[in-house]
Amino acid sequence: MSANPAPAGMRDVRVDTVGDLGRRAFRKTASQTQVRQRITFVVWNTSARSWVLTFATTTDTSTAPTTVPHDTVVRVARSITARLPASR
Repeated sequence: MSANPAPAGMRDVRVDTVGDLGRRAFRKTASQTQVRQRITFVVWNTSARSWVLTFATTTDTSTAPTTVPHDTVVRVARSITARLPASR
């Protein structure tokens, strides 16, 4: 999740806002060229904590990210948010 993804071998980087998941929630998708993976990060805040959920697949399984509402990683993040600890 670097500001400059090129040294990490990332390309086709895309950042999308994820509504109704918490403050400043976003999804970042990219292709990792060295190990041929499609990587998705979902980052969101609940209470005093920040959470990151990561999912990687081979590039052969999907050529383009899905829309935010239909993204499997976003749906998992939404489903586990209520069960996350609220305090440190």
